[in-house]
Amino acid sequence: MLILDLVNHVTSRPLLQTDVGTQPLDPVVLCLLALSTDAVSPRSAIREAGYDTRSTFEELGVALESSEDNHDQLAEMGVGDDPKLPDDSPDTYLGDKRGPRCTVYDICDAVSPQDSVPYPPPKGARHAMHKPHQVEYMRSEGALATMPADVCDDMIWTYFKHVHFFLPVVDAQGFLNDYHEQGPHKKHDLLFWSMMLAATNFADADLLRRSDFPSRKAMKTAMYERAKCLYDLDRATEKLKLIQSVILLSFWYTDPQDHTGAWYWIGIAISLAQGIGLHRNPRSSGRTRQIYPQEQALRRRIWWSCVVRDRWVSLAKGRPMRIHGEDCDLPFPTSQDVLQELDSVADDARRRFIPADSTALASLWLRLVRISDVLGGILRLHYRVSGPDPTVDDIDKYAQQIESLSATNSGIMDEWSDTLSIHAYQIDLFYQATVAILYRPYALNESAPPPTGTPRDWRKVALRRARDAAANTNALLQRLIELDAIEYLKPMIITAIIPAMQIHLSDCKSTKALTHDLATHKIQLCMLVLSHLRVTYWSADVMYKLFDRAQKILDETRASQSSSSDLSDPQPHSAASALQSTNPGLVEPQANSLMDSQCQSDGLLMTDLNAMPQDTEQLWYSVSPQFSNVDQLLSPGFSLSEDVFQHFFSNSDAGVHGQHVSLMASEPVDDTLYNNIPF
Repeated sequence: MLILDLVNHVTSRPLLQTDVGTQPLDPVVLCLLALSTDAVSPRSAIREAGYDTRSTFEELGVALESSEDNHDQLAEMGVGDDPKLPDDSPDTYLGDKRGPRCTVYDICDAVSPQDSVPYPPPKGARHAMHKPHQVEYMRSEGALATMPADVCDDMIWTYFKHVHFFLPVVDAQGFLNDYHEQGPHKKHDLLFWSMMLAATNFADADLLRRSDFPSRKAMKTAMYERAKCLYDLDRATEKLKLIQSVILLSFWYTDPQDHTGAWYWIGIAISLAQGIGLHRNPRSSGRTRQIYPQEQALRRRIWWSCVVRDRWVSLAKGRPMRIHGEDCDLPFPTSQDVLQELDSVADDARRRFIPADSTALASLWLRLVRISDVLGGILRLHYRVSGPDPTVDDIDKYAQQIESLSATNSGIMDEWSDTLSIHAYQIDLFYQATVAILYRPYALNESAPPPTGTPRDWRKVALRRARDAAANTNALLQRLIELDAIEYLKPMIITAIIPAMQIHLSDCKSTKALTHDLATHKIQLCMLVLSHLRVTYWSADVMYKLFDRAQKILDETRASQSSSSDLSDPQPHSAASALQSTNPGLVEPQANSLMDSQCQSDGLLMTDLNAMPQDTEQLWYSVSPQFSNVDQLLSPGFSLSEDVFQHFFSNSDAGVHGQHVSLMASEPVDDTLYNNIPF
């Protein structure tokens, strides 16, 4: 009787709008949803009232899988019909023998032991009911909106051109064929908005204008909020699709107060992947189903993409890697793992969205996977908390492994197109970064003990190889500048150029004038690249400010040492001081190279050493108990507390002249930013 009274009451009021905002939703349905209990499901309540449950929930943009459907699925798998062990089905990963379930199963059924069972292909989307206020929240965040057809097409083309062959986690065949058949106005899901977030890093000005966003950062914020909303309200997204989405969300950078970021998202992706056994090589047994080649290929691509992200995020954050090679036995991917599914993409969709150089792009991704795998071994060798000290044999082993992955041995061709060359140069930046990291501990720290068994002059060899890798990094950046490709650099490139910048910064400490000045020019080229990447990546802005301050610290130290020396003793002048004009703080542009001119246009001039404050006792780095040695700045785990820059800010505008205003003085800076560097 109460239900009828409520129905009569709500039917006298205007009809509400659905989550899509196009068709009215009968208030009787909302009433029945509100009155549903554990004993009476929403589906049953609506069915008893004479409504079609399937169409009603589809109007809401959500769906509810009935208990009958779930029962049918379980019966299909044989669960509940036989006295089997819990979770004993071909669809379940029991874990390895260190856990309780696998061992118990082997005791009970030793004939068909399981070590790893693959995750099954999806049988169809399973949905759960969202409450009306959750639907309203999704709509307010834009998660239920659709993009204009032309914008949607261009964003998908951008994704497959710049993202897919760098991180091939998406099932290209399934996604593109579905998009080709249903068009851009289909309701977008979590994976779609995650793909749009990754693609926004490469959206050009025209695409941003047609999307009604003023910048890439603004569009990325909107795409992330839509994806994050769907993730937070997720009920039953297929596990593989959830992992794919979360990997792409790891390219988001949040503000320092938000706990999410690259480290957070890639951690979730790895946890979910290990939870369904993606790290294991599936083996057939009496209880497992047949694994189709296309599914195996997708599993390998997803897992090794997790490995790539894990290695470089660990390097960027100075934190332990989450994936340990000894726990995994999934083989390396092959080029066919990437290319074979493209043969099944509809011809029209393939022409519109798949790059013509897909074969070469796939080979470059395989090279990145191998480089990242070697990087993982190097990071463990140098930065493990406990374990044996590195030996010269360890260093030589990794040197040989990385040498086998050089551009010469990887078939990079000079006649490649500009698009392919841009991608190849970026992969080579990761290669040079890995070489630099192998020798970095010995190049930056003269007091560090050399590896066991090294000859007397080995440290000079390590320093030379580290400098060569840093110089090669600069050469690659110069080629990318010449191709006008800086705006299309991947976000992980910021991590890849940091080792070179650390080596350049270390050389800036040299007492030799030419070494100091050459290192200054080299680091300014890297700063020039970072200054352009700041438009797209917040992390580039963080790194720019960090190294800008580091250079000022070294300049202050150099000026202080110079002023305390005997002025009557003639000292050699550096190239930079010899070219100073009568206007303090500025360098004659006619006497500088083209690189210097580019740096001047971006506010990258070094400040006048004579104009810097001489009272070094008041400088932040001299009073902070956390930072007493500039070498600390070069460590991969460098971080500062929130108040460490306060003394520096009081003098931050000293030595700044004319229009070259310091970015640190003119922009509000959240000091906690330096403890939350994302990549």
